[in-house]
Amino acid sequence: MAALCARSLLKQYLRSSAHQCRLVPAVRVGVPARLSGAPAAGAKAPRRMMCRAADGGGGSSGGSGKPVGSGGSGEPGKPSGSSGGLWAWYMACLESSPLLTKAVTCGLLNALGDIFCQLFIDGGALDWKRTATFTFMGVALVGPTLHYWYALLNRLVPARGAAGATLQLLLDQGGFAPVFLATFISVLFLIEGKGSMIRAKLEQDLVETIKVNWILWIPAQFFNFRFVPPNLQVLTANVVALAWNTYMSYQSHKAVAAPAGSQ
Repeated sequence: MAALCARSLLKQYLRSSAHQCRLVPAVRVGVPARLSGAPAAGAKAPRRMMCRAADGGGGSSGGSGKPVGSGGSGEPGKPSGSSGGLWAWYMACLESSPLLTKAVTCGLLNALGDIFCQLFIDGGALDWKRTATFTFMGVALVGPTLHYWYALLNRLVPARGAAGATLQLLLDQGGFAPVFLATFISVLFLIEGKGSMIRAKLEQDLVETIKVNWILWIPAQFFNFRFVPPNLQVLTANVVALAWNTYMSYQSHKAVAAPAGSQ
């Protein structure tokens, strides 16, 4: 009886093994077919959809085939649209030639401030020589000075928190600003041929200029030092300077009162 049971179990085992061996080739044959890229029946549409999604940035670019945030050139990392292209161009200039880019930007903003002052505050005809001088001051003095000053300031105080921004603000507005304003007025008077009036001009207007400077620039520079990356701090300051340059054009060209007792 035991022998019969053993033979029966052996036959069942052999039949089961033979059946598995017949199934193995079919499975092995199917694997290369899948890996070779031949789609299974009914899988063509999903695979095409996946390809279109991959080519078009996951469908978020509106089917344009460019990654999200790309400009007209299709390069990743650039904002879309014409304004994004201008911004990307400016950032590229800032990266390749930071000093020149900041100097030219300061010159253009100085020109705008002076033109606005002449048209809407002074109310007279445009003096293009005055505008050219003010533009030169932005290119030759303001832009380069701010470029090197902000670089030094970020090396002296590398911290980016509130404490670091406060310390940078104290150094900028407590030490740098009064000296720079006096220098700006003095150089402008020298260029305009009024060197003999520099002392009288500083005695008359420097303190008032510093006070107005603090009202505008203390909050503006705290924001600048606290939240703006170092490479964009000069640009941020220049945006605020659209208003400041108008004031400086007015203050710099305000008549100097004659000394007491003079005829």
